[in-house]
Amino acid sequence: MKIPILIISLFISLASSAQEIKSMKIDELEAYIKSRPGAAVVNFWATWCAPCIEEMPWFNKIVPEYRGVKNELIFVSLDSKSAYPEQIKNIINRQQLKATFIWLNETNADEFCPRIDPEWGGSIPATLFVNQKNGYRKFLEEQISPTELRKQLRSLNN
Repeated sequence: MKIPILIISLFISLASSAQEIKSMKIDELEAYIKSRPGAAVVNFWATWCAPCIEEMPWFNKIVPEYRGVKNELIFVSLDSKSAYPEQIKNIINRQQLKATFIWLNETNADEFCPRIDPEWGGSIPATLFVNQKNGYRKFLEEQISPTELRKQLRSLNN
């Protein structure tokens, strides 16, 4: 009787650790970001981007330190359709990330990049810090160090 209970427990554990990755078009992503009641940290990344993968644990660790002010961490994958969802899930699980996960189902960077930020040239990692309550909006097209991330979070929540 112990073996079936152990197997059921294992499946429940695996199911609860699985992260949903929502597929969105740029219109949906823009609406989602604008609908956030508090602040949002929106990180654009891809499974093939080494600097992206390197900085993800920093976001995962540091952003929750500011959760008292309802920051939402959103990881937006810019991977091709062939990576969705399995390769993206593999990175999420390997990094043990806890956030909102979105796959941007778009192929034309010339269209979606300027809608996130007019100056975005398309490089990743890139991060948007936005707070609808205080009007804060900052876009950084670079890997962000833990020190810079904390600085941006303080500005985001003032």
